[in-house]
Amino acid sequence: MRIFNAIRDKLFGKAKEQPAKSEAPTQSEPQATVQVATQEETAPAEPVDVEAILEAAVKAKGIKLNWRVSIVDLMRALDLDSSLAARKELAVELKYDGTDADGSA
Repeated sequence: MRIFNAIRDKLFGKAKEQPAKSEAPTQSEPQATVQVATQEETAPAEPVDVEAILEAAVKAKGIKLNWRVSIVDLMRALDLDSSLAARKELAVELKYDGTDADGSA
């Protein structure tokens, strides 16, 4: 899901990886194994206003892009490759089985 993940990362940001702390217990601390829940497990995801992100991206481009109905315009707004080959790859990733498999230029 290379292209879909690129779209998702542009909209929601890349997951911030934090290295796990590996501190050895001191002699005064008991040696117990504690499983720490990750942020994903403990807190709901922050809401993201996708429409606002896309509208800002379109405005920054300074050209008219109709991302609501055009995958090409959506990809262009997000600075992604919008070539026919990239769109075909995205269709395969998303298991699109529409009647027009060749798409359009």
